Amino acid sequence: MPKDIVLLATPPGWRHSLVTSDGGFVCGHLPGIPVEDAERAKERAAAMLSELGREFHGAVFEVVWEESTSPDSWTGHIHHSFEPQPAEADRLKG
Repeated sequence: MPKDIVLLATPPGWRHSLVTSDGGFVCGHLPGIPVEDAERAKERAAAMLSELGREFHGAVFEVVWEESTSPDSWTGHIHHSFEPQPAEADRLKG
């Protein structure tokens, strides 16, 4: 499970590194976002994590960004909660 995310502005664009709860790293980039647009990069990263949480973990991920003293790097802490799976949700309804 991812626990933190780091965003870095680089000349070709925004890079991200996810830190997992077991100490691993997953790195990638956010295509098409100019380095001047940190807010859009944070929004895209949070959306990416939201999809990851639903699709692979059956969980809701929320990113809480730390205040940054630099416009070219951000750290976010990932909080998660589990959603009932569709079959379980149906069972809970009735």
